[in-house]
Amino acid sequence: TSVLDFTQTYAKADLSKNEALKEINELTYEALVCPTAFPNTINTVMGVEGKFLIRLGDSGYPADQLQVAYAGGKCAPGELAAIPKNQWTHLAVTMNPADGSIRVYINGENVFTDSNNVTVDITDFKIGRSGNYTTRYFSGYMAEIRVWTRALTVEEINAENHFFSIDPKAEDLLAYWRCDDGSGKSLLDASGNGYDCTGDWADDSRWKPMPSSFSLPE
Repeated sequence: TSVLDFTQTYAKADLSKNEALKEINELTYEALVCPTAFPNTINTVMGVEGKFLIRLGDSGYPADQLQVAYAGGKCAPGELAAIPKNQWTHLAVTMNPADGSIRVYINGENVFTDSNNVTVDITDFKIGRSGNYTTRYFSGYMAEIRVWTRALTVEEINAENHFFSIDPKAEDLLAYWRCDDGSGKSLLDASGNGYDCTGDWADDSRWKPMPSSFSLPE
């Protein structure tokens, strides 16, 4: 299996053709991440700068600490939310208007819940970069990147094999990038909704065999 090394590069999905995504108040972000270093003050996983973004680190915080930055605030779950190097970790963040919650999950465990009703524009979606910042890249590998237009439940997030694979035709799945393409400068959207990502990397050297030494979450 091939995986993509996102170190100092990124991918962009143009979601602007979907007008509903310019004002969305319910969603889920998910990804398997395997950082190999934390070289920056902010190390971006995915999302939209100033709107709804998963990242590691911030000014005044450890560079390996998971954060969710959103319009009007941020979730900083604390010391328990340090993300390890050279190990796969499943991340999920849900936004649910039904109870006004933003929930952060690490390997299926709800480590933080914030009370905040927000409506955001996620059309300028990027993986491994926030906005136009060139010093906030992610170092390492990512896979199984998903965006849903509803808040997944804790039971759904912890369903058998959910971390590693899902039905690409699942209800309310907006985009699904497995990141196992193996070649090329794009990430295929496995959902069939047409949100392929355009990559910023130069050649196929970014595609590498799955490192056997990296453990998977249980």
